Amino acid sequence: EAAELGGRKVFEFHHPDDVRRAVAEYEAMVAAPGSQTTVRLRARHKDGSWRWIESIRKNLLHDPAVGAIVVTCRDITTRRADEAQRARRQRYAEFLERFTMDFSRYREPAALFSEIARRCTELLGEWSSIASIAPGEPHLRFEAVCHWDPQKVARFREVVEASPLRVDDPTIRAVLEQRGPVAFERDDPAAQGLTREMPAAAAAFTHLGMLAVLAVPIYVADRPIGLLNIGTVASRHWDDEDLRLASLIADRAGAAIQNARLIEAERTARRDAERTAARTARLQRVTAALSEALTVTRVAEVILEQGTEAVGAAAGSVSLLSPDGETLDLLRAVGYPTSTVDTWLRAPLPVQAVLAEVVRRGEPIFLESADAQQAGFPAAVPAAFQPFAGPRAVLPLVIGTRMLGVMSMAFASHRSLDEEERGFIATLAGQCAQALERARLYERERRVAETLQRSLLPAGLPEVPGIQIAARYLPAGPEARVGGDWYDALALADGRLALVIGDVVGHGIPAASVMGRLRNALRAYAAEVSSPEEVVRRLNGLLERGESATLVYLVLDPTTRTLTYANAGHMPPLVIGPHGRAEFLGGASPALYRLPVPYREFTATVPEGSTIVLYTDGLVEDRARRTIDEGLARLQATAEQARGASAEFLVERIVSAQTAGRALEDDVAVLVVSLEPAADRALSLRVPAVPESAQVVRRSLWRWLTVLDVDPRRREEIVAASGEACNNAIEHAYNAADAHFSFEAAREDDDVVILVRDQGQWRPPRPGHNGFGFTLMRGLMDAVEVDRRSDGTTVRLRRRVRPEVRA
Repeated sequence: EAAELGGRKVFEFHHPDDVRRAVAEYEAMVAAPGSQTTVRLRARHKDGSWRWIESIRKNLLHDPAVGAIVVTCRDITTRRADEAQRARRQRYAEFLERFTMDFSRYREPAALFSEIARRCTELLGEWSSIASIAPGEPHLRFEAVCHWDPQKVARFREVVEASPLRVDDPTIRAVLEQRGPVAFERDDPAAQGLTREMPAAAAAFTHLGMLAVLAVPIYVADRPIGLLNIGTVASRHWDDEDLRLASLIADRAGAAIQNARLIEAERTARRDAERTAARTARLQRVTAALSEALTVTRVAEVILEQGTEAVGAAAGSVSLLSPDGETLDLLRAVGYPTSTVDTWLRAPLPVQAVLAEVVRRGEPIFLESADAQQAGFPAAVPAAFQPFAGPRAVLPLVIGTRMLGVMSMAFASHRSLDEEERGFIATLAGQCAQALERARLYERERRVAETLQRSLLPAGLPEVPGIQIAARYLPAGPEARVGGDWYDALALADGRLALVIGDVVGHGIPAASVMGRLRNALRAYAAEVSSPEEVVRRLNGLLERGESATLVYLVLDPTTRTLTYANAGHMPPLVIGPHGRAEFLGGASPALYRLPVPYREFTATVPEGSTIVLYTDGLVEDRARRTIDEGLARLQATAEQARGASAEFLVERIVSAQTAGRALEDDVAVLVVSLEPAADRALSLRVPAVPESAQVVRRSLWRWLTVLDVDPRRREEIVAASGEACNNAIEHAYNAADAHFSFEAAREDDDVVILVRDQGQWRPPRPGHNGFGFTLMRGLMDAVEVDRRSDGTTVRLRRRVRPEVRA
């Protein structure tokens, strides 16, 4: 009332927080005569409450009639409350709009939980938390906690982790059943009940200094999925607007959480599907690589190189159990230090405690960490040899009931191997075991086939005067199967030389057995018939159904330098002339395949000093780098560059040049025959003391006399007389320590002198078998001398040839 105001200072009625501002405002007004201002402030009501008033102030101090400041006040408490309520509703509406728009874009549930807690703290209190509820899980899981003090957050988590809040706690159950916000204030009975029922939760809230808490259940499709808690450090009455906002936040949050979880589930499913597809593809690549791994070492390399990458392992090893079952022999290791690998090369089972247990059980062992290994297997290899802290998978390699060895994989960092990963590693171990067994069987078959094939190749090459012969056989690389490549050379009874090189279609023992049958049959046919075409035709008829082969059969007459050959689908022979030019011999027929096809025979004459090269396709075929035509051209160039070389040098040069830098995919067989130029001064031969040698000597002598241009009649007489001398050396030179005799022919002025020496004892002719050898020699030669001694016999023949010798 007016009477109550009279004589009192204005500032006595102002709220203490508004006094300083009011004094400043009056001072400014006094300094501005005629000014007018409107301010809002709090004033005390006579009932003791504070009311908001709107004060209109007008400075009339300059007006002598008034001389005062006129103040008009209006109570606006109700209006201000309405404005605040409208502003709060507007703020809440804008919050919900942003909340809905922003959170609908979240794809990660963890990030969404944190952002919901942060925004609720900014709008409604000083602290917020979100706990999730999972079907079948008895406890709440706090996904996000927001407070300005990180230490309080850490302490809160310690409390709830030590005493997890249960979903079936009475207070939480009551909140969930209400399906709407529930307010707790420290002094109300509900809060006191909370303290009694959930002391851990009460302690956590007290530690954060919460005086008021709003608990809001989050539902999706009638199923509770979480609980939102909002707290303040000051006493607060949660009104209907607060409860309505909290309910709407819970609805929007539930939808956003459900959406994020669905997206995460889809992403996880897609990632799992992609991982499964990637591992399936990886498994298919491993399977394909293992199908080509033909050695146990290569099998281990494939498993470890591709398997460790597929599962993210840092290291791995494959060890084979020794036949006596006492040791594990390291086959291959990747990722481990050298010191570890050296220790495992051949380790007794007790040293490898984990691996020994796997061998004993025949079952996998999965260890969560290196510490778990040391705890479970204290006798295992020291930690220095196991440098990885993560889990370890050790699996048996078993075929049926037979233990082959152990596969191990180690991971660098701590992690858990889920069932899918364990199953994938177990599948790798199964594939490894099967591939190891297959490789073992293959290696055994390969050894048998290679041994058989080498045993069927000629132990030595024939010694033919004036001819050099050299050969090479190289089996295919360790990961390829042994083929049926072969060669042979044999001196025929008439002094000619038979050469053959062939390739049986197929690999392994079957191909080697077919090759042996063809080689033995060819030797028999070559001694029986002289036509290469007939020999090849007979070989074709020898094959069984499904068998096939290619070959070149060539007969060389050293005297006439004539080649007669038949080519059954094989690589063409290469002839290197005395001047270094190399050319392939044309003419071919179909391969041997037991079909009644005609085979053709070809003839060629080569000059003195020529070289013949026979080979199989493995020499010129390199599928990765060049075609067969390019390989043939390379062979031709190599041969021309090595002109004048011996047969032994040439075969080595050809093989080295053609196979350098590549793994052999097929066997290689090479046969080189060089015709030495005939000497015009002397002929020197050392041949076995067997009947066939007489023919060899006669052909060599005929060739030598031809070079000297001796007329055909005298040539025939000298050859006939020399043949008789050779027959006598073969007939009478028995008991010789070295079953050979020597033949020498030289020109001395106008004469040809022949010496035939043996190292045996002279045997008198048997009764009735005197023969006419010496009579014939004396009739054909100008002089015949015989020197019989205890260490052998020498026959010397001389014949004048001057008129027919060219100057």
